[in-house]
Amino acid sequence: MIKRKMKLKNKHITHFIAVLLFSTLFGINANAQTMHYDEFISIVKKHHPLAKQAELQLNYGEANLQQSRGLFDPKIISELSQKYFNEKQYYSHFNAQLKIPTWFGIELKSLYENNTGINLNPEFNTPSKGLLVTGVSVPLAQGLFIDKRRAELFKAKKFLEISEYERQILLNELIKQASVAYWEWFKAYNKLKVYEEIVDLAKNRLEFVKNEAIIGEKPNIDTLEASIQYNNRLNTLLETQQLYYEKTKLLEVYLWQDGLIPMELTKNVTPEIIDNISPSIILADSVRLDTIINNHPKLNKLQTYIEQKNIDLRLYREYFKPKINLNYNPIVEPLDNNFLTQYSLSNYKWGIDIALPILYRKERGYVNTKKLEIKDYNLQKEYLRLEYFKTIQTFINNINTTYKRFSISNKLSADSYRLLMSEKELYEAGESSLFKLNSREVYFMKYKTDLIDILTENKKAEVYFYYYSGNLFKL
Repeated sequence: MIKRKMKLKNKHITHFIAVLLFSTLFGINANAQTMHYDEFISIVKKHHPLAKQAELQLNYGEANLQQSRGLFDPKIISELSQKYFNEKQYYSHFNAQLKIPTWFGIELKSLYENNTGINLNPEFNTPSKGLLVTGVSVPLAQGLFIDKRRAELFKAKKFLEISEYERQILLNELIKQASVAYWEWFKAYNKLKVYEEIVDLAKNRLEFVKNEAIIGEKPNIDTLEASIQYNNRLNTLLETQQLYYEKTKLLEVYLWQDGLIPMELTKNVTPEIIDNISPSIILADSVRLDTIINNHPKLNKLQTYIEQKNIDLRLYREYFKPKINLNYNPIVEPLDNNFLTQYSLSNYKWGIDIALPILYRKERGYVNTKKLEIKDYNLQKEYLRLEYFKTIQTFINNINTTYKRFSISNKLSADSYRLLMSEKELYEAGESSLFKLNSREVYFMKYKTDLIDILTENKKAEVYFYYYSGNLFKL
């Protein structure tokens, strides 16, 4: 059942995009169609260039991880060095080696060496078929538990997490801006419909007063007053039309096809009307702010930065240990292409490399720098956590307050409309004045537009609640 609903929803969204695209390319108006908030946000998530850009963040993370894993790739190194003088070959040095770094810091090596020449240093003498040297290099102190390779891989894995948080942050910001644009468009449209209705009332009233004045039922001064009222309402309508046009253009910034083709709304595409939307409410007891805040992508990103810096700190602390590498290499002379028959425990090379800083100034500087960076990120995180905590509380209060205000304002709007219609009947029956009728109309406009403002504020507060919760992109 759920899958069927999703298919129907996707089909509806696809049809809506097709209507927008067809209208954009060919300038043909489709039948009047309502663009619901969910449909609009689905289009933004799927087609907006910034949404496409957000998806690239994961690709960056995966590419960086692949690059870090490449530090453990085996490497082949070959060297050839020859000297000729007076048409004689003094020496020829050739070696080819394979190095295989491992996760535990041990490096496996395999070297083939073949040297010839009349003036060859005896140290480099090899049999005619060369020598095969295999062995290992084992860190005994520095590099045993962590080294540069492993640290880079650990950090790359953290960077992949950061890339996901970056994707969420970009989507969160995009959906917030798009949502605010939609509800501003919604407010402008619904106010436009109110003023269109008011202009129609004022126009009909002016015609009525003119006709009544001609037959002597109304004073001529009422004609002048009705004309002033009509022109005043018409002027307000034109201002609202201009505002609606501006909000429509701002909304179109978020309408794209495949991130490449900007789309435009036709005049017949409108937002939802206020009668079809209910205000939102959030029960404070059902909201666990600590859980919400701890899952915010910006805070998670800062925490992952801290974990990255801790990896660096662990690595730089490793540099306080002496560098001691033990090297052991069995030597084999190839014989008839069979290496194992010539293997002997008495044929080998071994050595030990030791390096030890005296003052450790560089190492101490590294460690102190990373400690300061970790402290800085922790301070940022704690400040941001408190800021989000208080901001979310503010928007919860805003949502719940506007929910209550909407109920009151809705009643005021309905009652003022009934008063307006009653006053209109009284005026047409000669039992009221144009001044009182105008007063009723002004109050109706105020209460109706206030209702639209309150509902818009409620919906925008809900957007900001989910934005500061870090969950807006999931809706």
